[in-house]
Amino acid sequence: MSEPADVNASYSLEMPFVACRSQGGAYDDDAFVAGWRLGVLYHELRTLFISAGVCGGEAVHRAVVRPAEVAQVDLIAMRYRATVETTPRPEAPEEWVCVEIRYRLNDSEAPACM
Repeated sequence: MSEPADVNASYSLEMPFVACRSQGGAYDDDAFVAGWRLGVLYHELRTLFISAGVCGGEAVHRAVVRPAEVAQVDLIAMRYRATVETTPRPEAPEEWVCVEIRYRLNDSEAPACM
């Protein structure tokens, strides 16, 4: 059985974000990382929901985000007519939130324009 992750552990990137202040760049580290993380989420959802729209099905995506990012995740989901449910992450409820983003194409809808 694996040990639970240490929520206070620091980490480093394989490739640093040189645009961040900590690396001598112009942008705030936390804001840059949040934008990067949400951009990746947007791309993952776009890809998943295009497939669901073309196939006429349902898609569910789960992710872990910072509480301050939930409102933006909701806007991204609304862009695709998807719903968001949140659950605090048990081991770090102040730091992380589990989000479940659910998309369902109704039978009467044409494939969504993504």
